[in-house]
Amino acid sequence: MGEKDRERSRELEQLRQKLFPNFPPKEGWARIDEAFRRASDPERWDRIELLAADDLDDNLLTLLKRLREGQRPKL
Repeated sequence: MGEKDRERSRELEQLRQKLFPNFPPKEGWARIDEAFRRASDPERWDRIELLAADDLDDNLLTLLKRLREGQRPKL
């Protein structure tokens, strides 16, 4: 396990597993990093939250809202 992996929270790991269960962790994280980079406008965040609300538990949805507000934890 690399240093970057140790910095990720349990909630972020759950998010990766839910979004990309069939990808190797490194590829899943690369896709998540790219998604955060590309979803920088408020309209996209609104769509992401709307879609995620049906599939994510409250803890992961809270994490997603914090990311939107700029409180992005280390990936």
